[in-house]
Amino acid sequence: MLRHSFRRFQNLRQKDLSIEEYTNEFYKLSIRVEQGESEEQKATWYINGLSYTIQDELSMLWIHILDDAYQLTLKAEEKNKRNNFRRGVKRGPSSSPMRGRGRFESTKGESSNTEGHEDSGQSRGNYQRGRGFQRGRGYNGGRGWNSPQRKYTCYRCGEEGHRAFECPHYPTQDRWQGEQPRVNLVEVEEEEEMEVAADLGETLMIRRMMIVPRKEKERDVAGTDSWLRTNIFRTRCTSGGKVCKINIDGGSCENMVSTVMVDKLNLKCEKHPYPYRISWFKKGNEVTIDKRCLIKFSIGNTYKDEVWCDVIPMDACHILLGRPWQYDRKVTHDGGKNTYTFWKDGVKVVLLPFKEEEKSEGLLATKEFVTEMEEVGWCYALISKKVEKEDFNIPIAAEKVLKEYKYVIPDELPDGLPPKRDIQHHIDLIPGSALPNQEAYRMSLTQSEELNRQVTDLIQKG
Repeated sequence: MLRHSFRRFQNLRQKDLSIEEYTNEFYKLSIRVEQGESEEQKATWYINGLSYTIQDELSMLWIHILDDAYQLTLKAEEKNKRNNFRRGVKRGPSSSPMRGRGRFESTKGESSNTEGHEDSGQSRGNYQRGRGFQRGRGYNGGRGWNSPQRKYTCYRCGEEGHRAFECPHYPTQDRWQGEQPRVNLVEVEEEEEMEVAADLGETLMIRRMMIVPRKEKERDVAGTDSWLRTNIFRTRCTSGGKVCKINIDGGSCENMVSTVMVDKLNLKCEKHPYPYRISWFKKGNEVTIDKRCLIKFSIGNTYKDEVWCDVIPMDACHILLGRPWQYDRKVTHDGGKNTYTFWKDGVKVVLLPFKEEEKSEGLLATKEFVTEMEEVGWCYALISKKVEKEDFNIPIAAEKVLKEYKYVIPDELPDGLPPKRDIQHHIDLIPGSALPNQEAYRMSLTQSEELNRQVTDLIQKG
C-alpha cells in the first residue's frame, strides 16, 4: 500500500485537474508517504507536477515554501486565463492558433484561408503535422509566435525586444544558482547610547544600624563576580552639590528619600496628598508617611532628572527609586549585567552599577574615630577583663562533711531555690532544768534578757 502511494506521489501530474484538486491530491499523498522531506523539496515536487505553462511562469521565481508555491500557482493560472481571453478577442475563432506537439502546414490543393470556418474541427483538416510552416508565412498573416517580425515587450522593465524571463534586469532562477539572493538593506541610523557610571566625591553622611560585616565569595558557581548576582542596583548621584547614594529596587511601590538627606540639604517638603503607613519587615513598627519632596538629581554629565519622593527615615540609602520611576521612564533591567536602560530626551541612557569598597565599617582609624566622636558627641566603650579562678585550700575537718553531704552542696549552684525537704529537730533535755516555753513577743524587755541569759548558760554547759 505504501509503495503504491509513493508511486502515485512521484508520478502525480496536474493534466486536466484544477489547481485546487491537484493541491488536495498532492497534500493527501504527501501525508501518506511522509519521509521527512524538507519544505523546499516538497515545493519542488509540487511545481514539477503542474502544467508546463504554469511551470514557465514559476521558473522565474525562487520558491522555498510549499504554501508560497500554491499561492503563486493560483496567480499564474489567473494570468493565463486573462491572456487566453485577450487572444481570442483579437483573432476571432477562425484565426486562433492550433497548438500541438508538431508544426502545421497547409495541404496542397486546399486553400489555407477557407471561407467561413465553422469550428476548430473543420480547420484541423487543413493542416498536416511534421512539415512546419512555410517560410515567411504562418498564422495571423505571417507574424507567428516564432516570427522575427514580432516585437516583444517585457512586462517587468517595460522595454521592448525581450520577454520577461529573458529580462537582464531581473535575475532568473538559473542565474541565482551558486549565488545568494539579493537582500535590500535598509540603512538604520545609529542610536546614540550613553553609559552612565556613578558620581565620585564626598558622600553625604549616613549611618547604618546593626552592621554585620559579611565576607563575600570572590567567585560564584558560574564564575562571575558575585556582587552582581547578590546585590541590588546601587549607584551614586549628585543632588544639591552633594554626592548621594541611590538604589533602584523594583520591589518598592513608591519612590522614597531619606529624612537625613532632606535635613542636610534643607529641601522643601510639602504635605502628602495621600498619607499612608509603612512597616519594615515586621508588623507593629509602622511609620506614617505624610510628607513628600521633589528631588532633583543628576548622574554623570548628561542624565538629569527630578522625581517626587516620599520622605521616610531610612539608612540604607539616600534615594530609593521604585516602581513609579521605572514605569514613567519605561526602564528595561538587564539581570545579568545589573544595568537599567531607558530613553531620556532622545538619548539612550544605560545606568551602570557601582561596586562599593569592601572595607570593615566597624573598625576606624584613630583620626576617623575622633572625627566621628566629635560629630556625634557621645560614644560607648566596651572593655574586656580577664577573670582568673581563685584557688583555695579546704580544711581537713571540712572535707569529711563535704564528702558526706555532697548531694546537698553541688559543684554548680542552681539559679533557683533548692528543692523542698522535711525539717526534723532533735533536742537533748537536761533533768532538773526549767524550759523557757513562753513566746518571745509576749515577754517584756527584762524577761527577754533573762531568757537570753538562761539559754546562753545552757549552751555553754553543753
